[in-house]
Amino acid sequence: MNQPVPAQAPDRPLSVTLASVETGTRVRVLDLAVERSIARRLADLGLTIGSHATVVQSSSTAVILAARGSRLAIGRPLAREIVVTIEPDGGTP
Repeated sequence: MNQPVPAQAPDRPLSVTLASVETGTRVRVLDLAVERSIARRLADLGLTIGSHATVVQSSSTAVILAARGSRLAIGRPLAREIVVTIEPDGGTP
C-alpha cells in the first residue's frame, strides 16, 4: 500500500506569511521576499532571516511585532512578503 506524501517535507518547517499569523504567536523569519532596499531597512530595524519575533497585534492594516527589544509596525502588504515559521513552545530568544 502506498504511503501518502506529506504536504511539507519533514525536514523543512511549515512556512506561512507574517500577515496570516495570529496575535501572541512567536515566529522565526525564513525569507524576506522583498526588494533589497526594503530588506536592508528591515535588517536595520532588527528583522532578518533567522530572527525571532512575537506578533503583538494584527489588524487589517498592519502587523506589530516585538523583535530584539523593539516594536515594529509592518504594513499588511509588506507582511504578506515576509515568510515565517511558527515557533513551537514560544521559540528561543
